[in-house]
This record gives sequence, structure tokens and C-alpha cells, in this order.
Amino acid sequence: MTEQLNPLFDVLDTATHIFRGRLEAVKNNGGLTEEQYIRYLSMQYHLTHGVQWFFLTMLANPCFEGRRKFRNFLYNFALEEEPHAGMALRDLEAMGQNLLPKPLDVALWWSYFRGNVQERPFLRIGAAFILENLGTGIKDIGHDLLDGSSASSFLNERNTRFLIVHMHEELPHGDQIIAALSEIKLTDQERADLVTGARQGAIMYLRMADWALGVDPLQTAFAAEQEVLPTGSLSSASS
Repeated sequence: MTEQLNPLFDVLDTATHIFRGRLEAVKNNGGLTEEQYIRYLSMQYHLTHGVQWFFLTMLANPCFEGRRKFRNFLYNFALEEEPHAGMALRDLEAMGQNLLPKPLDVALWWSYFRGNVQERPFLRIGAAFILENLGTGIKDIGHDLLDGSSASSFLNERNTRFLIVHMHEELPHGDQIIAALSEIKLTDQERADLVTGARQGAIMYLRMADWALGVDPLQTAFAAEQEVLPTGSLSSASS
């Protein structure tokens, strides 16, 4: 029943194209700067801290009755995702850096999905589909950014655990969520919620990425006085 996921793959293709463009610009600009990486790890910490709550909470929804295998997948997925915030924090600590405050779009993500996860769990599952498959589509550029370019020479095995795990070569959550969804018969409403969640999740995550890279023009316009934007990002943000 993989064909029922075709609209999700369409959203994923668009999100991957946009994300690749962002990372190619970083690569062509000399590589990931330390400021950008600190912001990336901080964003990911706030995004993933407590992430298991979404999936453990949705399991009580009656829509999962009779879908034991899929319910077990979501339970195991929650437990496997739970430690990821700690990885991001330890990578920051290995750099001797402090965690930055939660970005606005991360707060919006949590507010939106928290308010819907109990009644419409497939919204959050659709967002997970995007996040868990996005890394697969850009892992070649990810490896290029880890290769020790001049701007990214600060990267090493002690501070890149989160980044490496989310290329999904060790833990292929993207493939797993595709397989799990392909094995169940979705209702029309569940399919619609999957696609809506995927679209909304992609939009919010790409905004978070722009925040991390310092290329969001609104972020530049309204940056707090104490906020340090990544070096070299202001010109691209205002263009």
C-alpha cells in the first residue's frame, strides 16, 4: 500500500530540494561556521527535548485499536527518539558552548502539535515522516560539510554525534516509518492529516533551519540586541 503515501513523497521531494539548496549555499560559502552549528544544535535540542511525549500520548487514541504492530512501532520509535536531545546538548558541551534560547518556530511547532496530537495523531506522524526522511536526501552534502573545510575545522567526532545519527545511516527511522505506514490501511481523514502534517512540519522545520543558518530576513530585522547572528549570513538574509 505504498501508493497511499505518494502525496507524502511529493511533500518530501519539495522539502529536500529546498533544504539541499540551503546546505549547498553553506558549502559554497566555505562550510558550516561555528556560530551556525551552535544555533543548529540549540534548535535541535529544543525541538527534540521531550519528543517521546507526542508518540506515547497519541497511543491512547482509539484509531490505533487493532493496529498493534503500528502501535508497537510508534512506542519503540518514541523510546529511540528520547535520547536525541541529550546528544545535541553533549555536542554543545564538547564545544564548550552554552545552549541558546528556544527559537520561535520551535515553540510554534510544540504548541501546534501538542494541541492536536491526542485528537489528530496523524498530523504529527506526517511531520515525523518529513523529519525522518529529510536527512537521507541530503546526507552527501552532510558528509561534505563534515570533511574538515576551513570554516568547519572545529567539527570532530566528539561534537558531531547528533548530526551523524540524523543522517540515518545507523538508525534508519525514515525507512522504518515508510514501511510501518505502508502496512496499514489508512482512512481518508488519516491520509489527509498525514499530508497536512507533512506540509506544516516541512514549513516549520525549514524556518528553523533558516534560523540556525542565519538566513531568515525576519530574524535579521527583529534580532534581539544580545543575539549573535552567524558570520556572513546578514547579506544573504537581506537580499
